[in-house]
Amino acid sequence: MATKKKCRYCGFHAYEMIKINAGSFCNYGHAIKWGRKKAEKDKLRKAKKAESVVKEKHKTDKLKIKKRSEWYADLKTALHYHVKHFIRKGEPCYTCGKPQSFGDNGGAFHVGHFMPAKQVDPRRFMLVNLRIQCFSCNAMKSGNQGEYRKRLTEEMGIDHVEWLECEVNHKELKEVFPNYQDIQIEIARYRKLNKLTPAP
Repeated sequence: MATKKKCRYCGFHAYEMIKINAGSFCNYGHAIKWGRKKAEKDKLRKAKKAESVVKEKHKTDKLKIKKRSEWYADLKTALHYHVKHFIRKGEPCYTCGKPQSFGDNGGAFHVGHFMPAKQVDPRRFMLVNLRIQCFSCNAMKSGNQGEYRKRLTEEMGIDHVEWLECEVNHKELKEVFPNYQDIQIEIARYRKLNKLTPAP
């Protein structure tokens, strides 16, 4: 028993259709129009694919020429956010004990470094070297290092503090992150933690 067929161009159903390799059509005019429409779609799809390839290459090229200092700045942002808003959220200033309060602005408390955050020093990205400090201790008193050392010694012991202080105990940043991809992975890790870790 004959069944109705659907025109690929207009969707009309009929028993009598023109059959070609591309499918069934009401007439040759519809087949031609469908072919032109398909060719246009294919052309647009290829153009979008080519554009996507160019964009991806451009993105990769930008990553390759991005300076280490820029990668380190991105890592600092992700790491400090994690320290300030998750693992040490709400803690008082490590060196003077000033408590955080609801009305504080974003710059009232910082992520302070025991060992100063020099550009190529790997300790700038070590969690054991980071604590919450108020603006006064961190910015006005250059980290309040004497009190910082005293508190860190009480918390972790003198051996740990001396290990942290000794530069030869720590690899250079280029050894820790040989390629920009290594820094990128570390940034991604902290960004993921910042999304997944529930704030206490």
